[in-house]
Amino acid sequence: MKNSKTHRLLRLLCLGAVCGALTLHTLGKNTAHPLPEEILLENAAAREGFLNLCGWAVTEVSSDETVIPQQWQTEAGQRWLMLQGQQGLSPEKYGGQAATRYCYHIENIAAEGFSADAWYAELLLCGDVLVGAQVYCAASPNSMQSVR
Repeated sequence: MKNSKTHRLLRLLCLGAVCGALTLHTLGKNTAHPLPEEILLENAAAREGFLNLCGWAVTEVSSDETVIPQQWQTEAGQRWLMLQGQQGLSPEKYGGQAATRYCYHIENIAAEGFSADAWYAELLLCGDVLVGAQVYCAASPNSMQSVR
């Protein structure tokens, strides 16, 4: 009789341990902070705030209309597309769509250890959705870097 109760107790403890482990495993997956599917920047304050959160003090210089390419066939285009993917952005999903490019002068670049040359941040939006972002030096426009 005692042996039977001991076995039941051990089975219940094992079952409880398995349930606890599964719960912790599931909670761990749900509490991770994945990149959002879309970053919405609805106005000038939101765009500037996004860049501020990335560590950049900026002043908007210009904006212009463009179209997101449907294919990136050049080496520079491929590098740009790879940079966007590293930031969790997917501009290829918006190929052929109208977009607005916002250009900002970065004011605190020297404090970040970069040269004192003119550095800029660009945000590319389809509507309010951020689809591309980069930081680059005016003296070397191919010096693309992540905004984050």
